[in-house]
Amino acid sequence: MDLELLKRMDVDTDEIERIIKGYHSGQKNIVVTGEFSSGKSSFINCYLNRKGFLPYGKTECTPILIDICRGEEGKIQVRKKDGSVYEEELSESNIAKYAKYVEGTENDVVSLAIPLSNSGLPANTHLIDTPGTNTVLKEHEEITKYIIKRADAVLYLFNKVISRSDVEHIRDILQYTSNIIFVLTHSDETDTKTGQKYSQERIGELLEEARKEISAGIKIDAEDLILCSVGSEDGFENRSEIQKIQELISSYIASQTDERRKMVTQKKIKNVLQTALDDYMLRNQLLAKQKEMSEQEIECKIKTFEQEQANYEKKHDNRLNEI
Repeated sequence: MDLELLKRMDVDTDEIERIIKGYHSGQKNIVVTGEFSSGKSSFINCYLNRKGFLPYGKTECTPILIDICRGEEGKIQVRKKDGSVYEEELSESNIAKYAKYVEGTENDVVSLAIPLSNSGLPANTHLIDTPGTNTVLKEHEEITKYIIKRADAVLYLFNKVISRSDVEHIRDILQYTSNIIFVLTHSDETDTKTGQKYSQERIGELLEEARKEISAGIKIDAEDLILCSVGSEDGFENRSEIQKIQELISSYIASQTDERRKMVTQKKIKNVLQTALDDYMLRNQLLAKQKEMSEQEIECKIKTFEQEQANYEKKHDNRLNEI
């Protein structure tokens, strides 16, 4: 592959090199997404069994990518939009400084990399938190789309019900990976209908309703879908559902033969090339439209000039007649 040639064609060759490097290192990306306020950050806290590790709330919280992996604990790596990288001490306050969205403030950070000694993740596996979909800022949604294209598997979170926009986003994800685990979040909240915590029976009903909605929306057999439920607080005490998700991830990682990993890598590179092609086509369309508008403007000016000339000639003829 001639990367220099691709670079001259505005292809993101840095991303291609990262994908190839990821293949050789055996890196896997497990992306956590869903609509904003679906409980992504609180779910990751529960997954890691670390209360308050990532900031969370009922409004949009995570404006960047947060990349968690197994490694030596103590530092966080901060990557800025200009490509520069620096380190800070690992602390909840330092994470919150970058990972909490504050309306009206500028943010020049795109990602945090956080190695943890006890992450519950297989080796070379990265758990990546995203801003999610239907976000306040378009930039946040673009960040999510960027990493979804590079996902090996996705944990798709939803707050008890599947909406029409959820289905649309799931369809988008399926363009890049079919490895999706659906997680019903906030299952330990109070049911507004009964005034009591959701019962296991009611959670089961919500899971089945979600299964039907997803199956109908993406045209996949309902029995082939994997769904779990995790409570934001109960998940720290009852680890059974988290352990189930961890086992599913480990099972997926173990099933990746070298041939399959090669196919996935090729697909990721094709996605990068397709993005460049789509951008090229869009630019051409805009240039063509601009040219078309310019020609229309010229024609309009010619017609205006001809009309003014005709008016002048008519006025001139009238004066001659008066003389």
